[in-house]
Amino acid sequence: MKLFPGAACVTRSVKFMDRPAVLVLAATRYQMPFILRAREMGWRVVTLDNRPENPGHAAADSCHSFSTTDVEAVLEVARSEKVEGILAACTDVAVVTAARVAQRLGLPGQPVDGVEILGSKRAFREFQSAAGLPHPRWQAVVSDGCEACIAGARLFKPDIGSGSRGVVRVESDEDSRGLVELASRASANGAVVVEEVLEGIQVTCEGIWDGSGIVQALVTERLQAGVRHPATRGHRVPSGLDTEAEGRVASSAGQILGLLKLKPCLFDMDAVVLQDGMCVVLELAPRAGGNCLARLMESVLGYDWTGAALHLALGQPPPAPAPRKAQAGLVEILGAARPSVLAYDPGAGEKLKSQAGWLSALELDVPPGSRVSARVDGRTRCGEVVLSAETREQAEERLAWVLREIRLEFHGLSGDEP
Repeated sequence: MKLFPGAACVTRSVKFMDRPAVLVLAATRYQMPFILRAREMGWRVVTLDNRPENPGHAAADSCHSFSTTDVEAVLEVARSEKVEGILAACTDVAVVTAARVAQRLGLPGQPVDGVEILGSKRAFREFQSAAGLPHPRWQAVVSDGCEACIAGARLFKPDIGSGSRGVVRVESDEDSRGLVELASRASANGAVVVEEVLEGIQVTCEGIWDGSGIVQALVTERLQAGVRHPATRGHRVPSGLDTEAEGRVASSAGQILGLLKLKPCLFDMDAVVLQDGMCVVLELAPRAGGNCLARLMESVLGYDWTGAALHLALGQPPPAPAPRKAQAGLVEILGAARPSVLAYDPGAGEKLKSQAGWLSALELDVPPGSRVSARVDGRTRCGEVVLSAETREQAEERLAWVLREIRLEFHGLSGDEP
């Protein structure tokens, strides 16, 4: 079981400046597979992140402590480090930064106009409406009470954000007090949208766009951690949709990427498939998805997803995927339903990984005995499991077995509410 220690982030000199250099925006555990893969491929890795304790800094050749949304700081780092590509994987807020800096330096990158539309929930809903694409009813809000025209279940969302931070579901006006301010604090521009909840099958589509069509795609069922805080709890393959429905999901992604004239990229899309089969796209980003999706893709497809992301960041075509039917598999993001003390057997993880070839990842973020918060967004997770199987049922059985073997438990704290 791998625990990531904190890393002191300093700007370090690099001896081998002749190696191709890639700038990785953000250095969380979700960027770690990309950082390590780039090192394996012989590239020089530069990380940029304003959290010195994030583990990716320690694995990089050089690291810098700035916000990934600070375009001028990122521009200066990219120039000084002489990078040949910029990678914004598993983070929404850095995608626009990467596009702006790449444009100014003449590096491979996406059109700024297109990623700005995809990076703003308001701009994306306006784009969907203008293009005649299905979308939830929504409106921009500025204060409590002005969202009342959307009846029934609704979601408050930061206009520009990531990791489900500030996203809350409510059922009535009485439940919504204070949520505009909460979402605004999590929004990079302070703006907030509220939109109706669409009932259906929540899915994610990960794929490769070659500039004119989709050459690889995998649709997963996306599980949510809870009703009020609908952060991602995990992904399941197969999705439960039939082949035709999965094709409609992938086609929805291709239609949007084509309309926005995006260049070759990996993409990550969340959508809901309604009872009548219609696919409604909720979010789409030209980047590799978070929540361990790269590991799941590699586990069930046998394709170097992290390597493909790096090739594309440097403007190189990725290796062509070999035709292969996906195995069953899952990602489970571990988290507590309420404030708890985390308990598990720290010696069991490595033993399990050595015994079970189907176990791709088993990681706990903090030591046993740590106090953990209730899971409300991507930052309040406490670990992850990624595995493959012959069937989805077998995958669930294997997950249950793994959690039993490591004796994972959450001990509630008296007086704390969820």
